[in-house]
Amino acid sequence: MTSMLLISVLQPGKAKKAQHDKLRSLLGISKRTLARWRLWWREALVRTPLWRAEGAIILPPIPRQDLPGGLIERFVGDCTQQLLYALVFLSPLSAPRIFLKKEGRRFPAENDTVFTGY
Repeated sequence: MTSMLLISVLQPGKAKKAQHDKLRSLLGISKRTLARWRLWWREALVRTPLWRAEGAIILPPIPRQDLPGGLIERFVGDCTQQLLYALVFLSPLSAPRIFLKKEGRRFPAENDTVFTGY
């Protein structure tokens, strides 16, 4: 997800197009894949339960066309810290989920550690 986040946030301007293309090439990401990732940020992410719950409390709201850069910018710290916080924020989308069935409802396992090092 780190590569997807990094390369998706870069918007190639005229001056930076060569750098953008070089980074995309180094990571082995095709233009088609990059277009698919940008679509994911702007269409699929905003429909996830995570974004509907957590994205709703981000004020002012982040316009879809500003994702993922607008999300990263909302976190404090230097660029590295902002990227790390964004990855932690998004981790429920890729982390394995451990649930116990109890009375017809789904609960996280009691011993499950969701985040460390906060």
